[in-house]
Order: sequence, then C-alpha cells, then structure tokens
Amino acid sequence: MRLIYQLFFLVLVSFNCLAFETSADDIEFDTQNGICILSGNAVLKNNDNIFKADKITIYKKDSDKLPTKIIAFGNVSYSDGRNSVTSQKCIGNVDSIVFSQNVIVEGVDFGKIEADKAIYSIKAKKIDLTSKKKVKLTLDKFIEEKLKKSK
Repeated sequence: MRLIYQLFFLVLVSFNCLAFETSADDIEFDTQNGICILSGNAVLKNNDNIFKADKITIYKKDSDKLPTKIIAFGNVSYSDGRNSVTSQKCIGNVDSIVFSQNVIVEGVDFGKIEADKAIYSIKAKKIDLTSKKKVKLTLDKFIEEKLKKSK
C-alpha cells in the first residue's frame, strides 16, 4: 500500500518540477489547459523511485495546485527498489490510483500478487485487488519458511 501511495506522490510531485528526473522521447506541454504529455520511454525518477510507461499524461488545472489526474498507458511499471507494480494502464487522482490490465505487484515482504485490477484508496490507505478468475499470490521461499516457523 505504501508502494502505491509513493507512486502517486512521485508522479504528482514530478509535475511540479521538484527534484525529479523526467525523460521521454517526446514531451509536450499545453500550459493553457494544464496538460503535460510524456511519450515514448517516459520515465519519472527520484532516487530509487522509478515510474515508467510508454505514455504518461498529467492533468493540472493551475500552477499552484497538484495535478488532478494522471494517466499512464503501455508497459507501466513502478519500483522503489524493494517493491514493484507493473500493468498496462494506470489512472490516478486525488482519491485513488487504479492499475489495470495484467497487474503484478511484487514485494520483498509479500512475494508476488497477480490480478486484473488493483485499486488503491489514498484516504483509506487500502488496496483492493480484483480478477475475473482468482487473485493469485505467490510467496517466495523465504516468506514461506517464515510462515511455517511461525505456526
């Protein structure tokens, strides 16, 4: 959960140009409508936090406020060095962040979780994973051993 909140915060702050490296094959600004589009190998980076996608669109209504919406498409990935999320689509706003299409959440503390959709509620600080079939959790060997020892 902390991981996904960090992702959204990373993207929000980056549009305010605060100490984040931003790169893409093409960057477009529409200052009149408050839109920034990063296309082709779009990357937002701050220390160990790296957010990538084929295309990232950031919507911001005025220069004094944080973005109101962020949309990322194609090969979306986020990593903080310990945890990662990959999907094909990500939509975030001030209330929630939705990862969809082949979502994989991986972390050193919980292993790997696969789902169709992951919805993170920023206010409630909780994540809901949904899938047409079943959400799949794969524990790595270290976590499995810890669980066996605790029984």
